[in-house]
Amino acid sequence: MLKTGERKKSVLTHPVRDYKPLFYNKMTETHLFSEVGRIIASELEPAELIQKIITTISRAVSFDDASVYVVKKTLPA
Repeated sequence: MLKTGERKKSVLTHPVRDYKPLFYNKMTETHLFSEVGRIIASELEPAELIQKIITTISRAVSFDDASVYVVKKTLPA
């Protein structure tokens, strides 16, 4: 039992972490992947597809330049 004026000691040995920024970052990342998936599903023109994806990603990630590699799968003759 605590005497008057005494405080109960905390069982935590480390400070409580604020998970809001981590949660916000994960939500932003999930939204970004969702947007890119929507663009891929809706755009048929490769040049437009690439431009829209780069524009969408640039809203979340700061960069000066981007490169896109297109891989063509060839079918056996």
